[in-house]
Amino acid sequence: MNHIAEFLKYLCLHRFGNEWLALGIGIAASIALLFSLLARLSWFLELFTNFIPQYALCLLLSIGVLLLYKRLDLALCLLPFLIICIIKIAPLYMPPKMEPPEQNAKVYKLISYNVFSSNHNVAGIEAFIEKENPDFI
Repeated sequence: MNHIAEFLKYLCLHRFGNEWLALGIGIAASIALLFSLLARLSWFLELFTNFIPQYALCLLLSIGVLLLYKRLDLALCLLPFLIICIIKIAPLYMPPKMEPPEQNAKVYKLISYNVFSSNHNVAGIEAFIEKENPDFI
């Protein structure tokens, strides 16, 4: 039995080493990314849209390992999927374009007051509302 375990260990470490593991992880992340792109077809496929940063990380690590093993051809096959992930993630980290408000823009005041049901201090709430003079409550 010990010989079988050593043979499997040799087979996994030498024949199907880290480059194949990295390629498998990259392919799995690519397939999951493709599922997320088809999210409008099914609610099940929409679940894959929640993990795009994780797909990007898996693809980045896979491409890095493949480049360490000098498998440029396999790394280039995964690169478009990494670019798609970056395109989907990058807008989340860029500030939105804010236009300055117009000179004569009307400003409204909104207040929110969290009232605990056992609070019987109605006069305090009324005083706060009168003091703030909001447009909307």
